[in-house]
Amino acid sequence: MLTSVKVSILAELENTKITQNPPATDLEGVPENSKQEASLETEISIRDSEKPKIKSESLIPADLKQSLHLLPDVLHLVQNFDLPVILARNLVIQIEENFGFKWILAQMDSMKIQTNMELEHQDMLTRNLGLRKKKLLQLSTPFFLENNKLELRNCFSKLGNEFETGLNNYQKLLDEIQGGPTVNLNNLTVLLSRLDFLEKIKTPANQGNAD
Repeated sequence: MLTSVKVSILAELENTKITQNPPATDLEGVPENSKQEASLETEISIRDSEKPKIKSESLIPADLKQSLHLLPDVLHLVQNFDLPVILARNLVIQIEENFGFKWILAQMDSMKIQTNMELEHQDMLTRNLGLRKKKLLQLSTPFFLENNKLELRNCFSKLGNEFETGLNNYQKLLDEIQGGPTVNLNNLTVLLSRLDFLEKIKTPANQGNAD
């Protein structure tokens, strides 16, 4: 399953690299020998553009190619939980949006890292965020399999009061940081620490292989 998804994605990306129509060439006022060379080059370009393109069944929406950072998580869900690609994509996007993960990564990428210590700090936060996201995907997957029309917060409400309390504390601090004057590694560290409660939430046993 994973191999077929990768092949299809590569085929779609490869198709975008093929030039469909070469630009027109203005040969007026050009010597005859130069015209012949230009004509030959144009014919070669046309022949190249007429090469058969790789055909494959599209397994993912076109706009997913604009968010390549989602692919590892989508493939993880497809491989380990047998989620349809569209459903896996929707779940990952909801996690990204509800927990501000895409925004956090963008903030870290825009920071001017000046020391090795700051670089290690940034790497640690990136790994931490990835682990938290993976845990949230594992927790929400069975609810999406059961009813993919559920809103993410409705899914999480089924996990109990401890989860709801931890989620509210995280969301409150996220709103404060997003509305604050500065964003730095320190306040992002505190923010992600608000998700430490996830370690206490047990993953349902019927979810399949999450490793």
